This record gives sequence, C-alpha cells and structure tokens, in this order.
Amino acid sequence: MKRLLLCVLLASACADDPADGAIPAGLDVSEIGRDALPPNPAAPDAERRDGEKPTQPDGGVLSDEGVIVPPSDVGPPPISDATTPDHGLPPEHDGGTITPDEGQPTPDAGPPPCKPQCDGKACGPNGCGGVCGLCDADAECIGGACELPCAPACTGKVCGPDGCGSTCGGCGPGALCSGGACVDICVPECGDKACGDNGCGGVCGVCDGSQSCNAGVCVGSGSCKEVIDCVLACPSDYVSCFNECISKASQDAAGQAKQLVSCLTEACGATPSSACFAQQAVTTCGKAFTECVGGCTPSCEGAVCGPDGCGGTCGECSGSAACVDGQCQAICIPSCGDAACGGDGCGGVCGLCGDTALCTDGICVPICQPACQAKSCGTDGCGGSCGACEDKAQCSDGACVPICTPACAGKTCGGDGCGGSCGACESGESCQGGSCVPNCVPSCTNKTCGDDGCGGTCGACETGQLCKQGQCYDNCKPNCWGKSCGGDGCGGSCGTCAPGDTCNSVSQCEKDCVDCCKTDSDCDDGNSCTSDICDIEGECHSLPKPPNPFIEEVCGDGIDNDCDPSTVCYELKQGGKTTPITPVQGTQGVVNFYSYKFVHDFSADTGYEVEDKAALLLYRDGGGNVSLIFILDEVAEQENIPDGGQFDMTLSGAMGMEILVYDDIPNQGGNDIWDFDTPSGEGYFHWWWSGCCTDGFALGYLQGTFCLDIDPHSYAGTKAIAFWATPAGPTDMSTETPFSICSVL
Repeated sequence: MKRLLLCVLLASACADDPADGAIPAGLDVSEIGRDALPPNPAAPDAERRDGEKPTQPDGGVLSDEGVIVPPSDVGPPPISDATTPDHGLPPEHDGGTITPDEGQPTPDAGPPPCKPQCDGKACGPNGCGGVCGLCDADAECIGGACELPCAPACTGKVCGPDGCGSTCGGCGPGALCSGGACVDICVPECGDKACGDNGCGGVCGVCDGSQSCNAGVCVGSGSCKEVIDCVLACPSDYVSCFNECISKASQDAAGQAKQLVSCLTEACGATPSSACFAQQAVTTCGKAFTECVGGCTPSCEGAVCGPDGCGGTCGECSGSAACVDGQCQAICIPSCGDAACGGDGCGGVCGLCGDTALCTDGICVPICQPACQAKSCGTDGCGGSCGACEDKAQCSDGACVPICTPACAGKTCGGDGCGGSCGACESGESCQGGSCVPNCVPSCTNKTCGDDGCGGTCGACETGQLCKQGQCYDNCKPNCWGKSCGGDGCGGSCGTCAPGDTCNSVSQCEKDCVDCCKTDSDCDDGNSCTSDICDIEGECHSLPKPPNPFIEEVCGDGIDNDCDPSTVCYELKQGGKTTPITPVQGTQGVVNFYSYKFVHDFSADTGYEVEDKAALLLYRDGGGNVSLIFILDEVAEQENIPDGGQFDMTLSGAMGMEILVYDDIPNQGGNDIWDFDTPSGEGYFHWWWSGCCTDGFALGYLQGTFCLDIDPHSYAGTKAIAFWATPAGPTDMSTETPFSICSVL
C-alpha cells in the first residue's frame, strides 16, 4: 500500500513539473518511506541520521538533484551512531517547537521593566532612575524621609546652647554663661588658709566650736594653765603630748605655755618628776610659772568674738556666722555636689569648661562641630547647611540627585527614560517604537536549515553540505550497514563500544576477556566471610555472608570465625607481656552495673572494688555492649583504714567512644579534672578522693578494631592496679608503667 501511495505521489509531482523531476516543496519523502526500510540487525533504530539522504521505500536514496537512486547504485542504507536528529538548533534546544526566544532573531522588545523600590520611602531615588517623591524646599531627604532642619533658639541669649547642638555664643575670659547671659567669675583665693574669707563672699573653711579663725588658721581659746594641766596628764613623755595640748590654747596662752614647758624640760628632762616640777616651778621657772597660772590679762581690744588670751572669749557669733580675726562674718558654704562647672552658690565656680565645651546644668557639653565631610548639601548637624542643590536636583543623604521626569507620552510599552517602564506587552507581542505589535513565530518544524519565515534561519549546514527542503545533505554517503562500531566511510562513526569492549575487524563490538573470570573459583579472595561469584559478563563480585551464631569466635587466630565484626577478643599489653581478657558478663547496662551513688554517696558499687588499689575490668551488658571500667579504692565502710588518694592518667586511641559514667560528676562537687575529646579519642584525667568514697569512670563502647593506650600515675592512696583478666580474680599491675587494651581476632 505504501509503495502504491509513493508511486502516486511521484507521478503527481512529475506531472506538475516534468522538466526537473523535483519533489514538490513540503513533501517529506523520508517520513513516507520510513516504515518501508529493510530491517538492520546491527541497528534496530533505523531512523535517518545526520548527513544521510532521505531513504525511499525500495531502499534507494534521494540524490542532490532530487532523483531517487536505486539501491544497486548506492549500496546498503547507511546507519549512524547518532540517536537524535540534528535540526541545526542551538545546543540548549530540546527538539520541540521553536519559539522566538530559542536562537532566532526577534523584534526589539525594549529593556526589561524596572520596578521602583519605594516601600516605606517618601523621597529619594526609586532604583529606576526616578524618585519616590520630592521634599519641600526647606526640607532634606534623609534615609527616604523628609526632615526639616533644626531652627536655632537664641532669642534673648548671648551664650549657651541653641537647641540644635551648637551655641548662641561664648563668654570671654573671666566670665561664665548663666541663663543665656555672661556673668563675671570670681575665683576663690585660699592658698594655705584653713578658714577665713575666700575673696568671693565665701569662706575657706569653718573652725570647730572650740577654735576660732586667726589669720587663716584655726586656733584654740584655752588658757596657759589648761595647757599645762593637759601636758601633766599625758601618759607618756610631756614633749610628745605638747603639740596636741597647745593646739587648744589661745595665741597668747600658747606662747606662755611654750616658755614654761621649755624651761621645765631643760631643767628636769622630757619627763620631770613631780618633785622636780614643784621645785623648778618656784625657783628656776618661777616667773614663767606665775605668768602662766595667775598673771594673765584678757585682751579683747577691737575684737567682738574669739579668745581673750586667758581662756575666756571676747564674745560669741550667731549660728549663721563665724568668727574671723575677732570679727563675726556671715558664712556661705559652696554647694557643687556632682557639678563639674557653673556657680557654687557663693560667688565662685565649681569648675570651668574648655574652649570646646559649654556648661549646661553643671555638665560640660562639647560644642557641636559641623559635619560636612563627603557631603555637598543638607544639614551640617549643628543647625547649619553643607550646601544647596541646583534646580532639577534634590538633596538625598548629603548628595544632590538629579530629578528625572518619566517620558511616556504616546507610549504603551518600553523604557520611560528614567530606568523605569511605560508598560509591558501581552504574551505573543513585542514592543516596537513604544507600541505593542504581534510577534512573528518562526517555523522550523522538521527543518535543520533554511529560512524560518521571520527573516531568520533554522540553522546552517556544515562546510561542504547543501540545504535542500530544510535538510542538510553531504556528497559523501556514510555506510554503516551491518556495523555497530568503527568508521562510516565519511570521517564519521558508526558507533562506539562500551568501556572494556573492543571494535573488531568487521566493525562489531566484542568483550575483551583477557582478565575476566569464567567460574566462581576464579573469584575466590580467600575470605571465608564472603561469597565470591563470577557473573555472565566475566566480572567478579564478593558478597558478605551473614554472621553465623553457631560458630564461636577463636581469639588470637587472626580470622573472623563467626563472620561478625562486632564479636572480637580483647587483650592487655604491659611491659612486653600480653594477657587475654574475658569481660565480666552481666544483664544490666553499664550505668546500673557501676551503681554510682546508688548505694554509697559519690561512690561505685560493682563488687569489684579493691582497697587502696585501682580496679580495671571490661564489662559486657545484656545487649553485647562492652565497656572499660576503672575504679579507684573502695568506700569507707569496706576499708580497714579509709585514707583517700590522688591519681591521674592519659588516654588515646578511643576515637568515637564516650564517658558513660563520671565518678564524680563534673561541676557537682569534688575537684576532679575531666578532659576528653570523643572525635580524637584523647583525654587526660586527674582524680582526688577522700576516705569516704571512690573515683573513676566507665568508657564505651569498645567496638570493631581499636587499641587504647593508657599511661597511669599514682600520687597517693593507690598501691597497684587490680586487673581483672577474668571474673575469677584480679592480678596486680604497676601504677607507673603504660599499658594497652586492644581488640584482636
């Protein structure tokens, strides 16, 4: 039926154009004759490949002139190793319908629309060349918000802050700003004065009730007799007490007392006896004694207060005044508190600020310094300006930004001149000259070259090829009939062989079995725990056997007898001696077996503790998990002499293991050191324990191949390491010799 249809179509074509015998445009001869190709055992997929001529029902091909050539002239139909037709499309094309975006020229759609970014912004750039809004002339755009500059408040003020971080002016030397006005400063002058006038209406200090101020010095009002009585009552030598006693006397009385005491100490020594004092007071020192005891004449000329020189006073001042040089003077006590500057309430100051600060409420506040660095406009931070922008520009964050006005008059799409968009076209349209026009859809179905109908191309042929009816043709006719590999006669390939296979002399792939197996015995690797098989491709495979619970693991033979890696044996090595270890078997987990604090406070209770020794054993729980247990000493109730001790060790080779029991728990009493790193398997431990309790730890789990290296050291309280090689009983090991616990097959 297909042969008949082909003949009818060819006859029709010849009738339309008998001159050249060409096949009419649009007729795909290859599709018509596809099912009529003879079967090819070497290539089941007989579709036409790149570079082949369209194949006809009778086995012929279409020549460059459009004439069907009989199969006797061209040989068997060529077969290529390609599996996907090449339509001359870009590499990323998947072979479906070609759209305008897939490598074909399309009308200019204009720049992609820019979406203005104005969320939360009242002004400033919108990210598309425009602005989100404009501020008033007297405002500045800062961080997307319009802010008015600060207005200085200096009405009626010549100094002090202006409310904008700057100042209304400053005062000259010797003046202080108070309430916006400059007032003269009075600096108190006291020097070494302890009391008296400070020159600014205040005082340098106030004397206590038993003293008065005389020329800046607080002096007493006592008589000479009172001074002598004070000196005689001194428990030690008179000279050591004299300065303290004389401070309570008036100036005249102090002079008399100095004269008398000097005479007495010269005649009788620093500690005169009562007899010497009585004798010298009426003889050698009689005149001075008489003047001191009974010869004083009060002196108050020109004075209204203060001492009269004989133990009395010339008068008293009221509570709001102090006696200064015999006159009552009003008291003004400076009040500064925590103030560092400003007036002290007595006409003086509490302190002065430098040239770069102002005194505000007793605090020196730095004067605002204009900040215009890297700014061409906007406020200077002190109420001033860093500059103004020209017309068509706005100040934004210290920079003048041009104001762009979008131009979309008469446009429905395309750019607006400010980085934004005047609109977008619908699907199937493109923007041309600001208007949306329908797209031209290229037509390249079943074409690898030639015109696409929109002024573009469906692809280009390689050098030496011609494009006919949308297909590329080569003068060379590839020949892959009956081939699965090798060359096609035109520089191409009929296929490649799989890795490990070779292409033989007749272009067929065959497996290279030089190193391949033929039977399972060829794959035997000597491992009794694997099943070794040879597959049909001649490749060996080793499959692990499941564990055999009926075979007991033999320790030390180096063989995994039961094919279970988890069932290993253990041994301890110390000082060139190797000892097998049989773990203590139990049903409890290691935490319950260790029994830390279960029976005795801060202690273990396994039943394997040994007095004044370190117990070392392996423990296997009901689930088959093996742990290393190390316990120092035993509890006081079990010891003959509870004495405690100190022990440390370093550990390595415990990668992936963890401390399962801490004795004692870190940071919960005790001063033990626990420094262990699970990934590296290295650690350092230092234990201190008292006679009441034990110390130690449980480490686990011991799995697979491992070797723990332990370096112990006993400081006190541990005579040996009690090593439980079997549950039957321990043997003693040195506490100063390193040892190892390892797994063995």
